[in-house]
Amino acid sequence: MFKFAKGKLQTRLRWLLLNLGLLITPVMISAPVEAAEKIYISYGPIEFSLPIAALEVYATVGKVEPSLAFYAGYVKPEEFKQLRQVL
Repeated sequence: MFKFAKGKLQTRLRWLLLNLGLLITPVMISAPVEAAEKIYISYGPIEFSLPIAALEVYATVGKVEPSLAFYAGYVKPEEFKQLRQVL
């Protein structure tokens, strides 16, 4: 009887690992696609993302998109101009 229970446990464990693998795979595949559209910034406990398109518009044209304007208010104007030069 002990062998039967052990075999059943191994079978359930294999199915669990297989299902977890199948669930994790799409998440791992889709992560780089999202990362290509946004830059994630961590500053201490604060984490936020900036769209790359907004940074590109600011670097080439100098126009501040609404998604970037929110964060621009927290930076000195001189530093924000330096950001454009760096980009």
